[in-house]
This record gives sequence, C-alpha cells and structure tokens, in this order.
Amino acid sequence: MLSLLFSAVFIAGSAVFTTSAYSIRENPIFISSIAIAVPMIAYGSFDYIEIQRIYKAERKLPDLLRDLSNYTSFGIPLSEAFMRIGMNDYGILTGGVRRVSSLVTAGVGFEKAVKELGSGVKSSKIAMVSKILQKSNESGSNTSDVIWILSEFSTRAELLRGSRIGDMKNYNLVMIISFAVFLFVILFLDVRFLQVMFEHSIATGSFIAGNLSSSTIENAFSVGVIVQAVAIGMISGVLRDVRITSGLLLSGILVAVTTFIFSVAGVF
Repeated sequence: MLSLLFSAVFIAGSAVFTTSAYSIRENPIFISSIAIAVPMIAYGSFDYIEIQRIYKAERKLPDLLRDLSNYTSFGIPLSEAFMRIGMNDYGILTGGVRRVSSLVTAGVGFEKAVKELGSGVKSSKIAMVSKILQKSNESGSNTSDVIWILSEFSTRAELLRGSRIGDMKNYNLVMIISFAVFLFVILFLDVRFLQVMFEHSIATGSFIAGNLSSSTIENAFSVGVIVQAVAIGMISGVLRDVRITSGLLLSGILVAVTTFIFSVAGVF
C-alpha cells in the first residue's frame, strides 16, 4: 500500500511538468523508467526490512532450542520450560516466547500456546519448529534429544545460509560491475558513436540514414539497458534466497541510476 501511494504521488507530481523532457508523449522511456524504479525501490525496501527481521528471529532459534533442551533434560515438561525461559532475551523472538509463556501460565494447553511462538514474524522455519515442539510434547518421549538435534540442525542451517549470503555478495558485485561496463559502452555509443555515424551516413547517403533515425537506435539501446538493470536485480534475488522480490530493491536502484546518468548525458 505504501508503494502504491508513493507511486501515485509521484505520477501526479510528474504531471505538473510541461516541458518536453518530462512529457510522456515526448519522452516515454524516461517517464516509464521512473515509474518502474519508484515502486521497485519502495516495495524492495519494505521487503528487505521484513526479510531482515525474519533472519534475525531465525538466528535466535538455536539459542532458544538449546535452553529448552537443557531444561527438558532434567525431566521438566516443555510447558514449564517455556515458563522458565519467559524472561530471557531472544531478540525479535522474545515477544513470541513471552506470549507462549503467558498463555501456558493462564492455563492454555501447550499444543495451542506454542503456535504463538512466531507471532509477528512470518517465518516458515519458526512455524516448523513450533509444530515439531508440539508433536514432541504430545509423544512425551526423548523430548530433550529431539530438541537438541533440532537446535544443532538450526545452527548448521544458519551457518550455511550466512556462508551462502557471503558468497552471493561477490556474485552480485560481479554482476553490478559488468552492468556498469555495459552502461558505459551504451552511453558512449549514444553520445559519441551514433552521432558521428549518422553524420557520416547523411553525408554519404548510406542505408542507415535513409531507414533509421538516431533517436530510434538510442531508444532501443536505452530500453535494453533498463531491461538489463531489472534482470540483474531479479537474478541477484533468486541467487541470494530464491526469491525474485529480494532483488527488487537492487533493480530499482540500477534503473534509477541509469535514468539519472542518461538524463545528465542528454540521452533522454
């Protein structure tokens, strides 16, 4: 909703401009690029903040599970273990832990209360842990061992994800550098090469000048760069955490930077 509102305000503001440089009829690529970049940056920023909250919550899962395992190893039921750890600090998970503890204290069944562990955090991993704790409590056997194994698995999963994110940063850097080189080449073609080529074509009456205009080729190159910027961001999101939306912020930034550079250079 914030993205749509921000986009609507920008589009309404852009209607104020009367010069041909900001007219969608005279310069559709410029306006379209801005209209693409703004919602991408807005939604991408919101998605980035949300996914970071989820990652921070999931990084606290091993600590929570280890504490539960330590209590249940002495024969303490899971419901009472949650009551004992209710005042511990687990970062973003703290609210969910205290909610489970409060519900258990109020007499709510543990199987129902543990579903609130991930309240406020839309994490499939936390939801899975809640179900495992629920089933483990129902079975009543080897609860401590099950929770300890789950804790070790969560720890290794977090280490693996941290390593993968670190590796993907290098790939993202390579893609951004390659895009910068591509942008520089297209900018040089638009600003210098095409101008000289068409002046020579007009002077010699060659095929290019008679069939294509300089602006047509420039527009084709500009659209290609915009598409490349969007694609790089989406690919980076898929490589990082298998989510296209994770790359929208990078796509929007690349489109905005490209539009700014082309505007300053006089391409738009």
